Parts: sequence; structure tokens; C-alpha cells
Amino acid sequence: MAGDDLRRLLEQVLKEPRFASPSESAWDRLLARVFNEFVRLLAALVDAVGGPVAAALIALAIVMAVTTWVAVRLAGGRASVIEDRLQIARLVEAGTDPREVLRAAAEASAAGDHSTAIRLRFVGGVLELGAAGRIQYRPGLTSGGIAAQMDDPAFTALAEQFDRVVYGDRVADGADDRRSSELWAAAKAPA
Repeated sequence: MAGDDLRRLLEQVLKEPRFASPSESAWDRLLARVFNEFVRLLAALVDAVGGPVAAALIALAIVMAVTTWVAVRLAGGRASVIEDRLQIARLVEAGTDPREVLRAAAEASAAGDHSTAIRLRFVGGVLELGAAGRIQYRPGLTSGGIAAQMDDPAFTALAEQFDRVVYGDRVADGADDRRSSELWAAAKAPA
């Protein structure tokens, strides 16, 4: 086969649809544009800070700061969980009257400290359930573990609310506080 014939054959084969360039979708064009803008901004940043080494040091400092912030947030949340479990364990061991804890919850509610009221009401309620023999309390028992023992939709909702407010750093309002009281009334009702 001569060179011209081979070239014509290759051109003919390459014109087949399977060798055609795929058309870019709008999504592909958008991603390409965003990437190109990112590269342009990165190049401008590198020029502004004095070169790639300085830019890399700044990027490293930012990554370290974000990593530290995330680690502190996670550790703080875990410490809160452990402290709450220890508090309940200490109250159980000390034979604390649940009514005292519930009285403190009512005072916190009246003062507008709804998150504290929900937390104390939960602790007092758990103490009551344990004293009544409705749950088998042990140190380290989670709200989910108590919900499993109770097998009660009202208590499950109560445990979920407690976890959101106490461990999820959600600030409770008056409606949350009232809902907590209503759910405790339903959870404490005889089965």
C-alpha cells in the first residue's frame, strides 16, 4: 500500500464516529471555567506573596489552622459526652433525689436557660426511671441505650432532642423546653 493510500485510509477510519471528540457538556464547561479561574487566582496569589515557597507556607498554615480547629471541636464534643455520663453516674452513686435535679431544671426553665433545663430534666428523668426500675442504669449508658431499654417512641424523641441540644451544640428555645416537658410526661406514664 502506497503512502497516499495509507493516509487516505487512516483519514477515513479516523472520521468514524467512534474516533470523534466527545462534545463537552455544560457541566464540563463550567468545571473547566472554575478550574481555570482557580488556577488564575492561585497564580496571582503566588505572585502577590513572593513566590511559590511563600504561597506553600501560607497554604500549610491555613491547613494546620483548620485541622486544629476541627480537632478541638471534636475533642470538646467528646469531652462533653464523657462529662455528662460521669455526672449521671456520680448522681446515681450518691443516691441523689431525682426531684432535686428536676427542681433545678424547673428553675433553669423559669430563668430562660432552656438548654440547661432540657439537660437537667433529662438527667432527673433518667434518675427517676432508674429508681422506678424502668431502666437498668450503668455508667456509660447512652441516651440511645436508654431508648432501647424503654422501647417508647416518646422517650426516643426525647433522647434525640437531648442529643441535638447537648451534644449537637444546638441552642434550645422555649418551644424545645416545653416539648421536653411534654415528652417526659408521656415517657414516664405507666406502660
